[in-house]
Amino acid sequence: MSYTRPIKTIASAGGLYSKRLAQAELPEIFSTDTEPTVKTNGDPLMDGDYWYHTTTLELKIYITNEFVLVAGPGTLKVIEDKITAVEETINTQGSQINNNVASIGDLGSQINALSSRISALESA
Repeated sequence: MSYTRPIKTIASAGGLYSKRLAQAELPEIFSTDTEPTVKTNGDPLMDGDYWYHTTTLELKIYITNEFVLVAGPGTLKVIEDKITAVEETINTQGSQINNNVASIGDLGSQINALSSRISALESA
């Protein structure tokens, strides 16, 4: 007995996947010595695009309109510098707070002295 119904493709996962890829905005990876300003096809850069700087050997990711260093020589130094800057800001603000507390303490002493004088004048 011979088979009379040929096999038919019911669905193709590859076809569906290809359509989704064509419609999706995929991150692009650039490998240049100059910072890219647009995608290869002319579209604007999007969060998640990568740029490998071929001169400095740094890997950067595009986040909120700028490329941010994520790896490469000097990465730890950049992070360390940012931490130092934050520490300096905290120390400066801490000094300002201490100065304000001292000023408030001085004002309290002055108010107490004035209250004593007023009380003395009122009792006289």
